[in-house]
Amino acid sequence: MFRCIIIMLSISCLFAQVETLKKDIYLWQYQRQGVAKLHSLLEHENHNIRLLSVKALGQIQNPNSIGNIAKCLKDSDQNVRMHAAFALGQMWNEASELFLLQALETEKSLAVVNIIIEALGKVGTEKTIKKFIEMFSQKKSPHTEAIAYSCGLLTYRGAHNDSLIRQLIASSLRSSAKARGHISYALMRAKEPRTANHLLQLLYDKNPYCRMNAARGIGYIKNPKTLAHLYVAMNDKDMRVAVNALNALRSFSSVDVTKIVPLVHHKNHHISLTTIGVIGDLKLDAHQQLLKIFPESDGIKKGQILVALAKIKPQACIQQIASLEKPSVLLRAKIAEALGFIDNKASVTKLRQMLTTKNNYILQMVVASLGKISCDDTTEDIVASLKSRDMAVITYAAEALTNKKALSTMPHLIEIYQQLSTPDDIEAMQAIINAVGKMTDSSHKKSIDFLQQVATDSHPLLSTMAREYLTKLKVTIPPSTNTPKVPKVLFTYEEICNLPDFTVEVVTNKGKFVIRPSVDEAPIAVYNFYQLIKKKFYHNLTFHRVVSNFVVQGGDPRGDGWGGPGYNIPCEYNMLRYKRGMVGMPLAGKDTGGCQLFITHSPQPHLNGKYTIFGEVINGMDVVDLIHTGDTIREMNIIVHKQQNKTK
Repeated sequence: MFRCIIIMLSISCLFAQVETLKKDIYLWQYQRQGVAKLHSLLEHENHNIRLLSVKALGQIQNPNSIGNIAKCLKDSDQNVRMHAAFALGQMWNEASELFLLQALETEKSLAVVNIIIEALGKVGTEKTIKKFIEMFSQKKSPHTEAIAYSCGLLTYRGAHNDSLIRQLIASSLRSSAKARGHISYALMRAKEPRTANHLLQLLYDKNPYCRMNAARGIGYIKNPKTLAHLYVAMNDKDMRVAVNALNALRSFSSVDVTKIVPLVHHKNHHISLTTIGVIGDLKLDAHQQLLKIFPESDGIKKGQILVALAKIKPQACIQQIASLEKPSVLLRAKIAEALGFIDNKASVTKLRQMLTTKNNYILQMVVASLGKISCDDTTEDIVASLKSRDMAVITYAAEALTNKKALSTMPHLIEIYQQLSTPDDIEAMQAIINAVGKMTDSSHKKSIDFLQQVATDSHPLLSTMAREYLTKLKVTIPPSTNTPKVPKVLFTYEEICNLPDFTVEVVTNKGKFVIRPSVDEAPIAVYNFYQLIKKKFYHNLTFHRVVSNFVVQGGDPRGDGWGGPGYNIPCEYNMLRYKRGMVGMPLAGKDTGGCQLFITHSPQPHLNGKYTIFGEVINGMDVVDLIHTGDTIREMNIIVHKQQNKTK
């Protein structure tokens, strides 16, 4: 009996020790600290501790951890090996490549091998390309889809050669629909003229993902012989294919306006808006058709037409602007954008009148347009906008002054910078550092002093930017004297563990859709989302950004993409992929997420491992496809299914 009690006490003690370590790992991951301690825990006897430690190191992304993580590729636990491979890929550092290639030769688990292959796409060089070509040549390889996907990561990074392109083309002819989709993405990202004929074949593939990528790839190649095929693709029944085909037309100088004008009437808003944008960018002679549909169009389409008219027929644009009565905020912002393309005294006068607006969203567009004007000196007008002290306006002003090479304004920008603070003003601070860094040379002592001061900032994003500019200027980089700020932990380990199993009903003015949060992959982001919904934070907010066949984005309390909840949460990179309907977190740099979210219209591999995926739309993607800029989130409702009560 006594012996049993001793055993039970020992087990209880071990359990308590493990739970304490789990809490410690959670804190280190959240605060991006404890790297040395995490290294030591990679050899812990408990496989869950080893797993959590390697996951945390993958989030922290310290390149000094590569060697330690690599040892876990030989761990006895499959999950530890899998996450070690993923973590090495998340270093985005070629130093990981050799370890991954060695593991590829010995690993027996199909699942782990596929993650190793994916990681090599993020860090691989010629050695990886050679290995992938060898693996592609194997008949009925179980890794074909993984290699095809990883090749897309390689070509996106510019890591490809003639042999790989030839192998991709050959492999697509005998591959599954899913593998062909990945190969079409890889060929599109390669932007190689010799892929033109094969992209044309993929443009007629049964898989819409292949057609979508092929259309975009043809646009990159700019071969005039492919133009007729794009005219066919822009009438594809799949919106994503049609939008990509239309956007591809922007690369050609001899587009037949009669082929695309009918699409301005298309019932799908994404297609009609994209068509209007293409007409404007190519300056096609279609202003009469645009003027004809202007009166009956909604505010979003009116704005797109005005921008197109500004590029094609400036006077017609001015006349339509004058005819508008009480335009909405979104339309007034589009008016400001359109005026920036006209660039004459009349447009400058109108923009200067709009500088008095009290709406910062409109003011952003006014400042951006003033930055494009060359017919008059608008520098003083842009500097005057800095008085708004609005983060977004300051960002646009800094960029506009940089474009104008307004060296005399650097003292103004530096003065404004001193009044800003993180996390709320981080993007404005980055814009000012960029402005000063780009306009400064070694003779500007005050600007160099400013950059040297920022180089010692405790915020890593800001100090890194300043150090990069000082390096380019070949001036002294001061030693870092400030200890990096330790982020405040907003949610406890216990709170995260007690998240219920829930889904989210999102009610919009276009209908409802349902999100299933990815609590296991992104517990901090999901808990943050859960708490914000409980506080009714999202009620009556808008979707402020919609990019056709890319994302819809919303959840900003400002309504213009520049707002947040007043705090940041850390990124939680995970193995989920951005396929259609995934919910991700927008960023202004690593670990700057908060309350905004975006939903993908289609697969977006280039976002994987860079933006936290914390959910998926499981019902109502047809509603998501209807959403456009300015549409409203009426409410979000939590639907609890069962209590989790589990540790992470």
